[in-house]
Amino acid sequence: MKIALIEIYQHLELIRDLARVLNYMSYEVTVCTNNFCYDLIDTEEKESSRWIVVKDKKQWATIIRSVSLENDLILFTTMPYDTPGLIGKGLPKPTVCIVHNGHHFISPLRHAALWRQPSLKNLIRLFNTIANRRQLFKISIDQDVSFTFMSQSVFENLSTINSQCWQKMRIIETPSFVFPEPCPRSFTSANSNLKIVVPGTLSYNTKDLSTLYKAFELTLKKEISCFQIVFAGKVQGIKEYRWLRSFKDLLNEKADVLYFEEHLHQSRYKQILCSADILLLPISHRSNFAGVLEYYGSTTISGTVNDAARFNKKAIIPDFCAIPSDSQQIFKSYLSAKDLSNTLRNFLVGELELSNLSREEINMNSIRATNQIQDLITRVQHNSRQKTSLIT
Repeated sequence: MKIALIEIYQHLELIRDLARVLNYMSYEVTVCTNNFCYDLIDTEEKESSRWIVVKDKKQWATIIRSVSLENDLILFTTMPYDTPGLIGKGLPKPTVCIVHNGHHFISPLRHAALWRQPSLKNLIRLFNTIANRRQLFKISIDQDVSFTFMSQSVFENLSTINSQCWQKMRIIETPSFVFPEPCPRSFTSANSNLKIVVPGTLSYNTKDLSTLYKAFELTLKKEISCFQIVFAGKVQGIKEYRWLRSFKDLLNEKADVLYFEEHLHQSRYKQILCSADILLLPISHRSNFAGVLEYYGSTTISGTVNDAARFNKKAIIPDFCAIPSDSQQIFKSYLSAKDLSNTLRNFLVGELELSNLSREEINMNSIRATNQIQDLITRVQHNSRQKTSLIT
């Protein structure tokens, strides 16, 4: 069976992981993406699949149509903003779109929040999303297009928010998109001080930088040893650079601070996370996506949570975030800046009790994730056959 993975945006970790798993399952995989994703993925990850790099945005509709003719199943790893425009009157093969932002998909007008990030670009995208809603419903009902989400918690929450949408559209249960990848033993820190890594883009929109600052401000009032903190992602803009300067001044000589001005290559990103003593995920409760308000843990997720589970790294996380059910023992949640400060202090003095998954547990999670991907493929094929029989 031939499967095409299409990533129009920047979720390179998802196409890489899915391509790896599908190849392991003996499917013939074609990956269609842009220069951004292709350049940041390791060369060896590309060897088992056929890769098509789209350099001009205007070519997407034509290439998607061509790829769909050559494969048996099409999987958009990120649902396109303009799904009706790209898919048109439908693709000739069963198609699955992974939805990353639930409110944007389910009810964009009800949760419009242009005031959080006012821009002409967001206004146009919101207008196009609302204008495409009717056609999106029609595509799901009349054609072989299904939708799923990035986590089971988002799937369950959104099904209660808008049951009418569930009834009208072809939405299938969410598989696990966490594919374990244990860290090599060689990826250890050369620094004798404890290393805290904050993974992902450093942005006010996705990181609660205010709580992070207050937590460290409280932590520094206690007796702690020196440490290192690494922000493993691109610094988003001027506001974030200003915050970094203040944060470095706050830590003073108590900690070394490392950050990056560009997106990290996947091999470098993995090396940094694997060398961490703990991951710190100061995820913002709310974020703005294309003028629509999203809530982490209930309508969207942070890929950094999956990264912690994927690499089996102990992590500190806000209490509102959904924790993968098969990796709960590696996570410690916090409620406030004071609570986070206490957790950081316990970590720095060696009193934080968290445990990594055993090799057997990692193997079981790998088998479970693979089986769930196979279940998704089987459901899509079954729905397609049912639709074909109804038509004939």
